[in-house]
Amino acid sequence: MAAFPIQQPRRTYGWRSWRDPVREALLAIAVGWAVTLIQGAGRDRVPPLHSFVRNAVLALSILILARGLETMLSWAIEQSWMSAACRVPRAE
Repeated sequence: MAAFPIQQPRRTYGWRSWRDPVREALLAIAVGWAVTLIQGAGRDRVPPLHSFVRNAVLALSILILARGLETMLSWAIEQSWMSAACRVPRAE
């Protein structure tokens, strides 16, 4: 009989490479800008620059807190007997 090494399943949560946080940060900034444009459309004028910066920083902060905590707590998620309740797998 041949022995086959058991492969660990690939992680489906947390940041796996340096490109993940950069890509997601750019998406968060774009979402913040989109929210600013939608808010400004109700008044029929372009919002001031500080609104764009404020919403981009807010969206980026939410992303960093959520995904950063998920990455930091990945060991606890792996050890959990209900790991599916702690995360939603991403389609690849």
